[in-house]
Amino acid sequence: MDEHGENDFMRQFKKYVQREHMPNLFSGGDFNFGASHGNTMIQLADFIAGTLGRCFDETKISKESKDFLNILQPKITSLNHFPSDNRSYYTEAVKEEATFNPEIAAAGFNSANLFIDQKKVKSQYDTDQINCVKLLLLYFNNYGFNKYTGTKELIRHLTVGRPDSLTEHNFRTKVIGKVRDAGVLVVSSSAGENTGYKLPSSLEDLHKFISHGNSMIMPMLQRIKLFRDKIKLSTLNGTDIVEKNEFKELKKLLDSFK
Repeated sequence: MDEHGENDFMRQFKKYVQREHMPNLFSGGDFNFGASHGNTMIQLADFIAGTLGRCFDETKISKESKDFLNILQPKITSLNHFPSDNRSYYTEAVKEEATFNPEIAAAGFNSANLFIDQKKVKSQYDTDQINCVKLLLLYFNNYGFNKYTGTKELIRHLTVGRPDSLTEHNFRTKVIGKVRDAGVLVVSSSAGENTGYKLPSSLEDLHKFISHGNSMIMPMLQRIKLFRDKIKLSTLNGTDIVEKNEFKELKKLLDSFK
């Protein structure tokens, strides 16, 4: 980090970072001060940090903030605020959008922040999950609440610094799937230009997600029901293919069908 200010300030700031930013096996690193004039990486970091300051620091906001973020978008994998800041950055203009539902947006936003705060990192996939949720938050707050981010773009960001590549199958099953299992409200779309993932901001987002699931789940249940009915008919009700204990929840669903 760039040396800035008096020695006492730098010592206290270093203690603060060491206390608040606990590294683990998959993230974190050394934290030291250095003179920027002799280190091009520190100069670059200072330049990027200053640019982001023009986007997020209320005392330095620039009218070019949106342009800065668009230029940096391909390179940003996540943004960490010191101290941690879980506030929503929705603009008042966004709140006036006809499709925007603040309760739904807050539910998605809070579910993402809760996951980031509570997720324990024990494997590379845990790190991928946290970084993916951070990306979804970043895009939701800064690049449009209606914008879906494609699978390839998310994987491209998550691959940065990763020891090996992340396949689309593993991304869907071990990242997005696990994130949803943990309670993060991630909606998806596979229609037209709106292909990808995002946090929900409207009832339409939720309906679109449920509709996608419904289009796959209901036909599959109907097929299983057809198999079950034919076997029961052929065996004079002697064999029920969902009688096993592991299928008891499925059996309840099928029994509810008319």
